[in-house]
Amino acid sequence: MIKLDSHRILILGSTGRLGKVITKQLKDFGLNVVTHGYSKAADYSVDASVAREMTQLLDKVSPTKIVNLIALTNVDQCEINPLLSRRINIGPCESIKEYVLSSQKKVGVVHLSTDHMYGGDGPHVEKIARPVNQYGADKLEAESQIQECNGAVIRTNFFGLGQNSESPTFSDWIYEALSTGKSIGVHSNVQFTPLSLLSLVEEITFVLSESLSGVFNIGSSTGLTKYRFATKFAEALGMPDDCIQKKPYIGEQIARPLDMRMDSTHYQMVSSRLLPTLEAEIEKEGQRYVEHFKSNNRN
Repeated sequence: MIKLDSHRILILGSTGRLGKVITKQLKDFGLNVVTHGYSKAADYSVDASVAREMTQLLDKVSPTKIVNLIALTNVDQCEINPLLSRRINIGPCESIKEYVLSSQKKVGVVHLSTDHMYGGDGPHVEKIARPVNQYGADKLEAESQIQECNGAVIRTNFFGLGQNSESPTFSDWIYEALSTGKSIGVHSNVQFTPLSLLSLVEEITFVLSESLSGVFNIGSSTGLTKYRFATKFAEALGMPDDCIQKKPYIGEQIARPLDMRMDSTHYQMVSSRLLPTLEAEIEKEGQRYVEHFKSNNRN
């Protein structure tokens, strides 16, 4: 990561599922990484949704690269408490924009957004966003703040072997059910194009190092329903899928997009990178789970 050697990189939300993985990778590269999060593991634990505290953090760290992973992703909670959703999902981005625009040096920003901004039939392209709930609308507004300071916005979804038992990934949840035989209902009418955690971290690192700007869909090149994902994941693990039940999402209370499949052609053209199929990602990540838990059992 020669292009990042001279930079001070601030990871906002470094103690979350994705934050832990990207922080480890950047530190393993020997880069100058400063972490923010809501645990003792982070260098700073200020409330980033409070503008004054965020401004003080940015001024003190004086980063030349910022990766923003802060988000309130609980869709129900965002709908019930829209003020909280705006404070957490938009507030930090407003502070980042002000810092970048007022800074006397060039500051690169990578902001993680979501595939939840796409309503209607996919695969979706970046230019047409149709949020169907508070979470999606607030994330779209957050994106506009980052675009105003010439940052990069990554719309994505991910799965993979997590490092936080209190906040399991989608595949962690499925693995737990498969391991215990607990019956789970998985949506058979919701489609998506997630990447594995490790693949997503590679792409975030690339966007950061190349100083890309704009809005990018970054997901797998093929999509599946969540139910089909679960059965394919069980197959990759070599485990029976009897406990996985089809459960169509009805959505009487809070609207959710049913087709979140993204068309990542624009990113692949700009970056000259080839994104993997979801089937290949499931197979690769399934092997990681098998090796991880086999190693844990030996120890």
